[in-house]
Amino acid sequence: MLEIKLLGPVNISYQGEPIHIKRKMERAILYYLAGEHKPISRTALIDLLWPKAEQIDPRAALRTALSRLRRALPEPDRLVTELDQVSLDLDRCEIDVLRFEIYHTSLRRFLSAHAEDKPLPEQIVSQMQQAIALWRGDDFIQGDDLSSYPEIEN
Repeated sequence: MLEIKLLGPVNISYQGEPIHIKRKMERAILYYLAGEHKPISRTALIDLLWPKAEQIDPRAALRTALSRLRRALPEPDRLVTELDQVSLDLDRCEIDVLRFEIYHTSLRRFLSAHAEDKPLPEQIVSQMQQAIALWRGDDFIQGDDLSSYPEIEN
């Protein structure tokens, strides 16, 4: 599995070995795709990364960035491009943000139907603990400065 941890200090690894993606642009794309965990149109990525592109061809710049990101990954097909859509192969990636959202959705459903005066079942308490344990720091994408891409940072 390609592991992408964004809840706290960023950690990207493959089979337990860290992966370093040198360029900020490629990291920003990876973080955004991991955080959204659904296909994103190339146009949406261009709007996020080059909102006022005047001196460059943003489509060419995106193609280059996706190509570099694909080369930086141990298995290039983890980055999926189909027609105008870009995504990660979620079946072959472990993303802490996605796992947290799955726990959150499940727990919200359960808690909305649970009587307040009753103790929580052990299984629910365990799920809460597992969700909380996914956070390894105080900030989302801690330690990587994406201020040059304000739309993605937001």
